[in-house]
Amino acid sequence: MASVVRPKTATEALSHFRHREINALMSHLRLYGPLSPTAEPVPTVEVHTESSTGQPSIRPSDPILLPNPFIPRKNPRTGKWREPRYSLRQQAELVKKAKEINNLEMIPPGQKRAAMELRMRRVQASLSPSDLAHFEAASKAPQPSAVLQAVKLEKAKSYAEKSVEASKNRIANLEAQITERQAQNELDELAAFEKDTVQPEADRHARLKRQKEFASLKEEIVEAHTAKQNNETKFFGAEWRLGKVEDERALQARWSETVWVGDPKLKEKKGAELGIKLYAGKKKMFKGHLWEKQKVERVRKQSMLMRDMKLRVDRYKSFYKKRKPNPLRPSRYTKPPKLPF
Repeated sequence: MASVVRPKTATEALSHFRHREINALMSHLRLYGPLSPTAEPVPTVEVHTESSTGQPSIRPSDPILLPNPFIPRKNPRTGKWREPRYSLRQQAELVKKAKEINNLEMIPPGQKRAAMELRMRRVQASLSPSDLAHFEAASKAPQPSAVLQAVKLEKAKSYAEKSVEASKNRIANLEAQITERQAQNELDELAAFEKDTVQPEADRHARLKRQKEFASLKEEIVEAHTAKQNNETKFFGAEWRLGKVEDERALQARWSETVWVGDPKLKEKKGAELGIKLYAGKKKMFKGHLWEKQKVERVRKQSMLMRDMKLRVDRYKSFYKKRKPNPLRPSRYTKPPKLPF
């Protein structure tokens, strides 16, 4: 039975795309040589704190240079062209995933990204000022899943930390009680082995009660140690996952500085900004049904007929007015017409 592949979320798909491109960089350099961007990118500035002086030091950080996988490449040795690593369908899927998390800048420039940006510009142009403000606020909002995940992990971490502290306090309290009752418990055990000594019934019941309480204290302290270990495991697990989330967010911020080497040659079509690339700038429809091609002439004739309909009706009524004043009423003449012979 074939295994069912779980569909990837937008974050997982983009993370897989990022790692795949970084891992493929060395093979690209061996095959095509060093990357040479057309324009020198402006280095960003990062602030670092020196451990000795405590003063922040500023140094430029070089952006990440990666080849654009959405364009064809020419092998400098063989002179043959290689197709893009991602087909148009795969590019469209990546663009959709990036659009879901408002991180379209992560995708290299290509045909599908340009189409998505053009579609977004058309949507923005059709919105009212208030709707446009809401649209821009939603597009600039951070990824809700990552924010909620970080908040949940923070809550889980703080709850686990409080649980660990409570377990430690409980263990300390139980150990103090056991220390206090240790001497009495030893005396009770010694008295239990003295069979020849006649003990009163009340003392024997009190001794058994103390032994049960001491045994229950030992069981409680074992349970407290187990709960402490579980809470510590939850605490360290939440701390580790929170660190992974923070590293992922830092990596995404670093990934936003990526410079894709290679610009795609996009064909500018007339009418693309309006969404009518097929028939833009053409006088005659070259595709479609016959009724679609004849629609313009048919609408023109219908408009002319509707415009002159009242005049034609008046002309018709005036022509038969003398002979038949009311043409809608049935004729009163009931005799058959005379024959011509």
